[in-house]
Amino acid sequence: MTGDNDISTIANENPQPQFTCPQENDKFTVEEKSGGNGALTYPVGLITADEIVTAGSGKFSTASSYYLKKEDWYWSFSPFNLRSSGSANMFNVLGNGYLKYFYVGVLGGVAPVINLKTEYLDKLKGNGTIDNPYYLQV
Repeated sequence: MTGDNDISTIANENPQPQFTCPQENDKFTVEEKSGGNGALTYPVGLITADEIVTAGSGKFSTASSYYLKKEDWYWSFSPFNLRSSGSANMFNVLGNGYLKYFYVGVLGGVAPVINLKTEYLDKLKGNGTIDNPYYLQV
């Protein structure tokens, strides 16, 4: 996963991550009353490119404590573009934590994420490092 898909500087190009969904039909939630479409059975998904950039991809990716750094690369939920061949390029996270993209059809890992409601943020402890991972104190 090297070569012309090298976009490791994306986190340093003044990205503006967006965490709100402008389209009602894309607001996937378990219950409609929580502000979404109620289409989910299980509230687990893949990490998005916006979440990867916000977590520090490209800034902390060489640090051993960067919590998105894994043994191998894995897919995100975010598309990068549609190729002329009709296949899609999707963002992914390399083993060093950098945000990249590659075409769908290549084997890769996945890392599930669970999003927390704002009301639980005061119970979130840790700093996301290997030695002090995030956890909920209930």
